[in-house]
Amino acid sequence: MEEEWSADANEAIELSLVSTTSGKPIATFHPQFTYGVFGESENIFGYKDPNLQISFAANDMKCCLDISYEDKMEPQGSVQAEDLEAIITEFLPEDCEKDLKEFQTIILQRDDTKWRPPGDKISEYSLKGKTYEVWRSTIDDPYCRSILKNIQILITFYIEGGTAIDLEDEEWTNKRWEVFFLYEKSATNHTFIGYCTCYRYYLYNSKSPDTSRIRISQFLILPPFQHQGHGKNLYNSLITHFLTITSIREITVEDPSEAFQSLRDIQDLHRLIPALTQSNLTPQSFSNKSFPSADIRTPAKLPVRQFARVCEMFMLRGIEKGDEKSMKAFRLLVKARIYKQNKDVLAQLDRLERIDKLHDTYLHVEDEYKGLLIAARTAPVEEEEMEEIEMAKKRSANGEGGRASKRVRVAE
Repeated sequence: MEEEWSADANEAIELSLVSTTSGKPIATFHPQFTYGVFGESENIFGYKDPNLQISFAANDMKCCLDISYEDKMEPQGSVQAEDLEAIITEFLPEDCEKDLKEFQTIILQRDDTKWRPPGDKISEYSLKGKTYEVWRSTIDDPYCRSILKNIQILITFYIEGGTAIDLEDEEWTNKRWEVFFLYEKSATNHTFIGYCTCYRYYLYNSKSPDTSRIRISQFLILPPFQHQGHGKNLYNSLITHFLTITSIREITVEDPSEAFQSLRDIQDLHRLIPALTQSNLTPQSFSNKSFPSADIRTPAKLPVRQFARVCEMFMLRGIEKGDEKSMKAFRLLVKARIYKQNKDVLAQLDRLERIDKLHDTYLHVEDEYKGLLIAARTAPVEEEEMEEIEMAKKRSANGEGGRASKRVRVAE
């Protein structure tokens, strides 16, 4: 009976962007995660062929929930079907419409010809003949806050472990939240592509009391627009914006996903290649501290760890095949950094286990860098070598390694 009345929530929920000029869907897509709504099983119980359609107006993301199903299970003692509307509306704004036809009518009756995103436009770019704009605002702006209310559910659906921002927090806190909206701009309307939220922390500096650190918190490009270059353009737009603000000393990221870390690594590498090339960075110059790291890291506003990753990728990129001397210097350099970051954990292992664990971690880092350099198109890698990289990733994921037996996690 349980299987008969059980459905996959990821398939049952359908999201769509609705055109503000035609009232028809521009794009339709499904959630990546629904455990935040329906529990770890990500199943809906008590219905046959349920469909939860959440439609968003393409500009201000005003939403509508429309629920349908083929059949609903009759209560059997204490066992009964879930209240779908009660469950899902906890994650939607109070003014969410419940009638799809009425929602489409309301959208078409609005005059959105002069509609514009909240805040100020900070950049724009073109892709395949279309124009895209990045707008910056803060949560203390009611207009910005209303759009965020409409899209809070996207955090649950697409950011693993993500939590919604408290939009009713104190005013001084809301002013510290910056939001960057990405829209496609046409002659008649705007279409929401994605967004990023950032929080400004106080950073103590005796010489400058207004110094702060930016933390990128949530970063999302909607599924229909992913893998098209929008992520890197949004990221570079907000980085360029923060680089112009002298009071911001550092740009950090809150618990980045693997995909976002890769995007960040590649874009930061591209950004620093000219300065690192001019400085003649090599494993030898980095090790003997003749490399002027502060002169490059400080204006780039990168945290120490992220700057080290970028430098290591740059150095690996420049090592020619067969140059064992440079490769050994690079290997020792990376291992020294990993050891320093994980000294307390590694100290729990005996000498041979420590050497094994350190080397396994290094191999994982090297393979990761090679994959990123391929993605960044900054270094040619032969097909056989790419296969080796993929095999190494699988070995790492399966926990295969050398002599190490203790389950100690070494963080790269």
